[in-house]
Amino acid sequence: DFPQSLMPLSEHPYNARLTIEDTVHYQYNDTEEWQSIFPPGGGFVRLGPEHRMFGISMFHQLHCLDKMRRAILKEPPTAWEKSHTQHCLNYVRQMILCASNLRLEDVKESPRGIKADGLGLEHECRDWSLPYVMATENHRDWPEWLYGQ
Repeated sequence: DFPQSLMPLSEHPYNARLTIEDTVHYQYNDTEEWQSIFPPGGGFVRLGPEHRMFGISMFHQLHCLDKMRRAILKEPPTAWEKSHTQHCLNYVRQMILCASNLRLEDVKESPRGIKADGLGLEHECRDWSLPYVMATENHRDWPEWLYGQ
């Protein structure tokens, strides 16, 4: 009774390009910047006549990266935090497998062995701005539904 995707995949094109680079942004200790990555409503949308709530997978993945980042900063973790971090580690692992990006990365030799850092390589990506726009627009309609009935 609900769609499996926020939009048909045929309408979510691979028209974005991303060149992988080290950045000064999104450092592990910059909580404010990590929080800015989420749209209003945190990446949740309400759909259908009953306004059923769903999470958008892309934002769940970003949440899990943020959770793992926070796990580095906080010691000692509670049992729930350990469980949540373990869930996130497995979830991100499975999402990477699901995407199975086949872009080849140059291998470089260094004193520490062989490495592939992926830096400087351009990737063809789905347009990640669309989920932000759709989640923001959907969230903007929540108060009307909640309070305007």
